[in-house]
Amino acid sequence: MTGTTAASGHDRHRFAEAPLASGPARERPVVRVSRAVVTLALTMAVLAAAASLAGLSWPGGAGPSTYATPRGDEVQLYGRGLHALDSVFTGANNRAMDVVILAFGVPLLVGSALGYRRAGPGAGVILTGVTAYVLYAYASMSLITAFNGLFLIYVALFSASLFSLILPFRSIDLDALPAAVRSRRPRRRLRAPSGRSTFCNASLWAARGTP
Repeated sequence: MTGTTAASGHDRHRFAEAPLASGPARERPVVRVSRAVVTLALTMAVLAAAASLAGLSWPGGAGPSTYATPRGDEVQLYGRGLHALDSVFTGANNRAMDVVILAFGVPLLVGSALGYRRAGPGAGVILTGVTAYVLYAYASMSLITAFNGLFLIYVALFSASLFSLILPFRSIDLDALPAAVRSRRPRRRLRAPSGRSTFCNASLWAARGTP
């Protein structure tokens, strides 16, 4: 009996010292996929494509004209298409924005939404950035441009992008993101074009606000 007890105590000591077998460590998920984010992104892509195509192909308009405001100022109206009642600066800017959204914004929205659905951390970051641009674009279209036939679509895109910006940002684990993104991303190459874009935008707005 004593020998059996001693053996049992020896076995317990041996098992306590033995390391527990463990499987491969599970990686911490960077993106918690939300179906609402994917649905909103694809909906925005369809609406943005329709609005951009309409803005570029809207018929009518006799060309630029001069309008005297109630305060006695003269404004050059764009006079063509959907943005006929906007100033020349705003109308040309809106058409350029339609081109950018159609050529880059819509494909990026669709591609990043599909990548986000596969829980890609890079796609989640891109989706957040593109959604922020769509929010800026259609907030401007809703609040700054002259009233036109696409006003309700602009407001729908403004609202959808506002909620869609919050949701993917909250679904990304910012603590786990740096380890998931490779350190060889060409961040330095993006500094020069980003700086030029910032300078050009600042110059345009400064020139517009200068009397």
